[in-house]
Amino acid sequence: MNREQEHYALRQELDLTPPALEGLFGKAEARARKRRIVRNGLLMSLGTIAAMFTLFVAMVNVFPTVASAMERIPGLQRLTVAVSFSPSLREAVEHDFAQPVGLEQTVNGFTKRIEYVIVDQQQLHVFYTLDTPEDLDVIPFSWASLFSSEGEPFYNYHMLSMSGPLHHRNSNLRQLLAIEVLDQMPDSLIVESGVLTFAVEGEGPEVLATFTFHLEFDPALIEQAEIITLDQDFILDGQRLTVTTVEIFPTLMWVNFSADESNTAWLRGLNFYFVNESGRHFFPPSDSVVATGPTGCLHSPDEPMLTTHRLESAFFAESQSLTMHIVGAVWLDKDRTHMRVDLANERADWLSDGIQRLYYARRSEAGWYLAFMLYERELRHIPPHTIRSLFMPLSALDEAGNAHRTREWRDYERHEGLKLYDYPYDIVYLPLWYSRIVRLEAPIEIQVK
Repeated sequence: MNREQEHYALRQELDLTPPALEGLFGKAEARARKRRIVRNGLLMSLGTIAAMFTLFVAMVNVFPTVASAMERIPGLQRLTVAVSFSPSLREAVEHDFAQPVGLEQTVNGFTKRIEYVIVDQQQLHVFYTLDTPEDLDVIPFSWASLFSSEGEPFYNYHMLSMSGPLHHRNSNLRQLLAIEVLDQMPDSLIVESGVLTFAVEGEGPEVLATFTFHLEFDPALIEQAEIITLDQDFILDGQRLTVTTVEIFPTLMWVNFSADESNTAWLRGLNFYFVNESGRHFFPPSDSVVATGPTGCLHSPDEPMLTTHRLESAFFAESQSLTMHIVGAVWLDKDRTHMRVDLANERADWLSDGIQRLYYARRSEAGWYLAFMLYERELRHIPPHTIRSLFMPLSALDEAGNAHRTREWRDYERHEGLKLYDYPYDIVYLPLWYSRIVRLEAPIEIQVK
């Protein structure tokens, strides 16, 4: 089950908000729901469509490589629009890295067609269309899993749906992104995907259709990469780190770090970018996982440090020089992995960076509700695309060290909170994603090549 499924499954099992908190939670949920709908594309304004069309026309007229690529591959216009906001994918299309597929299946009135793939050693982008029955009266969601050509499941990869909930007769290209499938992407694999819905409240998902596609890739494209070994030490905010390697793939650039065991904090996020000799900047991607731990995990208490950090690719820029500029960092201090909160007295022993105050703590029959007032995002100095949440997911600790289930709710403007399920105690230790955020007065510069 991917994150999208987990998210909606978790929402289904939540009980009602206490009446005393109905207004505040309702407003926060409404704002979050509205943002999700807009972000996921359930409502696309005419202005957005016009902007995408204008961007597409401009690209065709300004970039001859885009026009020539469209001449080589029929129907490439839609793919060009779909990747227009990712510099790495746009350049991959311009340099013939988009492989036409054209496989189609119809199951229970749903028709799915795999149009293109863009693949390198570590990432697989699948672009597809999916038509739903016209009489469908529920909101469907997509899911996908990966298997080897022999049917063996892959593990430790991230599968992201870049398109959100589905709607009827959607001819726009949708995207699935798989990251870190294996140390080396195979020449072929099986994508099992489908459509599900949470039609009945309190029950598990109902699978409406399942598709199985066997995809084959051009091995000449997968093999292309540039690996740079640095093993260069540096001091960041008093912590000693080593940038070990920089891996430049066609669709993304990975920077790998290690840390001195004597450090007092784990690196949880990095605000940085690359610059080449012509002044072109390469930033973290807006449509991908930006950092993971040693085995690809995002939320692992056994691997608190995020060792691999990602940037848009410099592969096609053919840069003769690349310089890394580090301007800030996000830390989890080793002695502050949990924030102690006295629920009965609505008081925290200390506050993680970016929290202005504990807004409230309220007991209900179902447990405790907590809300924290945050500083404005600019005052928190949060690196873009780095901080996804304040708390580590799904568990908090009592004073005996026992784990208890939680559910996080977010209003990214000013509030973030937790629900503690059936929690009987007055003291709780909340597991933190980070404890401290720093912005450097002067950037750290490291010559990559």
